[in-house]
Amino acid sequence: MKGAQIFASYTKQAITEYAGNPLIEALPPILPETVAIELISNFPQPVTPEELDLEGTTRIHCIDRLRTVVQPFLLHLELESMFSLLIRRGYVGRNPTSPDTVRHLHSLSGSQRYHDSFKSTADSFSVVGLSGIGKSTALHAILSL
Repeated sequence: MKGAQIFASYTKQAITEYAGNPLIEALPPILPETVAIELISNFPQPVTPEELDLEGTTRIHCIDRLRTVVQPFLLHLELESMFSLLIRRGYVGRNPTSPDTVRHLHSLSGSQRYHDSFKSTADSFSVVGLSGIGKSTALHAILSL
C-alpha cells in the first residue's frame, strides 16, 4: 500500500487508555495470535510439473520464490505484539482530543514552556541478531500487516 491514501474507520476500543483516542481507534484491531500467524505466513506457489521440465537456467528463477517464504515462529508473534503495543502506548500520550495534549502542543509553539504535566509515553526496542537470520524479513512481514 505504499503511497496509498486510505480513509480511516474508527473502532471503539475496549481498553480504557485507548478509548476516545482517534489515533488508536483508527489503527487495525489488536490481532489474535492465530490471525497474526495467518497474516505473517507466506508460502509461495510451489514449482509446477511444467516448470520442472524447464532448462536449469530458467528453472532457477522458479526456485528463487523460496526467498519469499515466511514461516512464523514465536519470535514473529512476539515482535508483532511488541509493535502493536509500542504504537498504541505511544499514541496514549498524544491523544489530539486531550486538553493536556493540546496545551502541550500550544506551549511548544510559543515562548512559554509547559513541561510540568507532560510525560512521554514513547517506548522503543531493538532487534539484534546475526546477519542472515531473518530480522529484516520478520520486520517487513510484520510492518506489512
